[in-house]
Amino acid sequence: MLTFWRMIDDPHPATDNHQTMNCTKHIIYLVLLLLTQQSIAQQYKTQIMPPIKKLGTINMSDASRDFFPSWRSITAASPSGKTYQDFLERQKLKSAKRFPRKEIIQSNYRDVADDPLIIKDFRGNASNTGVPLDNHIAVSNAGRIVSVINTNITVYDELGNRITTRSLNGFSSEITTKSQFQFDPRVMYDQEADRFILCFISGFACNTSEIVLAFSQTNNPSGNWHLYILDGCPFDNNTFADYPMMAITQKEFFLTINAVKENVSWQEGFDETLIWQIDKQSAYEGQELLSRLWSDVAFEGRNIRNVCPVKAGDQLKGDNLYLLSNRNFDIQNDSFFLLEITSTWDDPNALLEVEALVADQAYGLAPNAIQKFGFLATNDSRVLDAFYENNQIQFVMNSIDTARGTAAIYHGIIDGVNTNKQLTGKILTNGKDDFAYPGISYTGMAEADEDALIVLEHSSRIRNVGWSAIYFDNDRNYSEIKTVKEGSGYINVNEEGLERWGDYIGIQRKYSQPGFVWAASTHGTSNKRYATWIAKIARPDVDLTPVENPSQFDNNINVFPNPTSDILTIQFELKSKATIALLLFDVNGKEIKRFFDEQPKQTGLQQFSFSTAPLAQGIYLLSLKSEGQQILTKKIIVKK
Repeated sequence: MLTFWRMIDDPHPATDNHQTMNCTKHIIYLVLLLLTQQSIAQQYKTQIMPPIKKLGTINMSDASRDFFPSWRSITAASPSGKTYQDFLERQKLKSAKRFPRKEIIQSNYRDVADDPLIIKDFRGNASNTGVPLDNHIAVSNAGRIVSVINTNITVYDELGNRITTRSLNGFSSEITTKSQFQFDPRVMYDQEADRFILCFISGFACNTSEIVLAFSQTNNPSGNWHLYILDGCPFDNNTFADYPMMAITQKEFFLTINAVKENVSWQEGFDETLIWQIDKQSAYEGQELLSRLWSDVAFEGRNIRNVCPVKAGDQLKGDNLYLLSNRNFDIQNDSFFLLEITSTWDDPNALLEVEALVADQAYGLAPNAIQKFGFLATNDSRVLDAFYENNQIQFVMNSIDTARGTAAIYHGIIDGVNTNKQLTGKILTNGKDDFAYPGISYTGMAEADEDALIVLEHSSRIRNVGWSAIYFDNDRNYSEIKTVKEGSGYINVNEEGLERWGDYIGIQRKYSQPGFVWAASTHGTSNKRYATWIAKIARPDVDLTPVENPSQFDNNINVFPNPTSDILTIQFELKSKATIALLLFDVNGKEIKRFFDEQPKQTGLQQFSFSTAPLAQGIYLLSLKSEGQQILTKKIIVKK
């Protein structure tokens, strides 16, 4: 079904004559649409792709040959140029004339819902060169966190202890990529398969563009991963892959990328969005990837941009997948596109259906954000994140507070996805700060819940660059905009006035702990650089009563002999299945060896031994953790 949509991107105030002319045009368009809807309905191409062979295996913890290379360009787009990005800046100048900034200190934001709870937070991935950081995050049911930025991948436990770090370049070192430039990392956790999926882009030209895909072999992200490469320019049409987005269903993994042409005008710069549909079981087993590719996806003869796959709110459901898009470069618009891939990659009857929806609240192109000195780029107003739960899709994106001319967040809800669709939107702003790059995650605890947590980045002339969270409750009320991390400075990397801020933010539901999410985003530092901050956040009514004996350990843990000059043994009783980590540190807290970080094959009495022969005489610390919780720290004395 195709629904009538309206373009409201008009740089001039409407007059009665103007409105009459528009009404006439809309009626004519509706008639033409009804006459031609059969030809419009199938505006896409699709094909089964040749099997894609696994190219290698990488161990996340083996960083012995990782040089952690990094490259960045520090040039911002000029409003007078001819490139795709420059057109965006010219659009923002037009928007600023139509919706000028107004210095209003008093906020009109009305918070009714209770505030979200900040449970745990810590500094994330180290980086001196990622511009922007492009934070993304995934967390397993066992409490392993994978945080990615534009230079590296870092694994943590839920206490914030770093387990291992690899550069994007080093992670793909076991396979041969055509380019050494890696960027736009994404990561997700498959809550049913108990596996991680990771991807990033390599190369900026058709002859070098590739998409690196990785699937963890187990639920331990510090272990081995299967590595694959997708062609970033599959039609050899002078494009390169950019801006990946991911989602999964029960059987499949979906990846959308933008095919972008370089060094051409903005009208020609965006070629199309490609959608990869991949059987995920073959990927987890390290077999050849079985896939379908969707291309030339259009509405009314115009390619649809920046398609956002809609992730599951809680548990995975069915074989179909929804995706969302809009007119992300328009100064004002109220049209959205709901896409649906109806079946699995190998179903010859699978369709890609496109429906245009009209929201009750228009969105607009976000102005660049103000910081203490200079500006932060807010990019366009594409859909940045979305989830599906209870016959409803919630999504977020950048927009504008037209009353004050500040960058704001658009929170949209599509009710009745499978019945009678209704799209409502809300502009989230406090009138004084600039908000951008939101993410959203489902926080429901009961079957009919529709509450969510929204995270966003903030900045202003008097406020350092940081990030915040908003709780959206079951009565559709919003909480206070609660600060998660206030930066200690503004960002000054480009030294040209317009700084990159971030293309996206990372947020994921903790599936084994309903009501809780993990998120990662960017803040400014005292030396005017980017830094990552990771936080566990909860809806306000969760039960925070400590769980007794979370490790499922018997209290009797034996370490012997101690002191030792040969073999050291640790013995304990494991009452139920759990992920166990056993590490050795020196007295200064430097990790020497990670002996074990996975789930034992069975419960009951466990015994682990290791030789102290490689160690110098002295004092060491033996650490035992379960599900990210510290169980034991034992001083070990090694004698020679």
